[in-house]
Amino acid sequence: MNWRNFVGYAAEWRKAEIFLETLCPVPAGVTAVPIPDGMPQALRQTVEGTLGAIALPGQPFDSTDVVVHGINRRYLFVWNRGRKWFVATEHGGIAYNDPVLEYAIGEDGRSISLIKTRIAVPQNLCAVAISSIEE
Repeated sequence: MNWRNFVGYAAEWRKAEIFLETLCPVPAGVTAVPIPDGMPQALRQTVEGTLGAIALPGQPFDSTDVVVHGINRRYLFVWNRGRKWFVATEHGGIAYNDPVLEYAIGEDGRSISLIKTRIAVPQNLCAVAISSIEE
């Protein structure tokens, strides 16, 4: 890869980050949860038990299929509404994507059920996340 391609690639990823920071407001009735401290322990264990290690927002991860850090996922945001939790991550690899996972936590606070996984890309992540809440 030459430097011109690398700089262009990095600029595209930065645009995606700015997109998330400015155009993905938290919907009414939904709470943005600090990662990882605001997540219930059982939810975090379930998510990471299923997906493997996940970098925290801003931490380095392998966004492409070139393995540098050994972690190919990174948290984007976690939203909560009642017993439902919405976890958005970046998933690196040859086909980068942004899964939005919807979970339900049982009344006991320990039983976790994956309800649905929706696959987004940076350009439609907010729309996918918001539509998952509205369903």
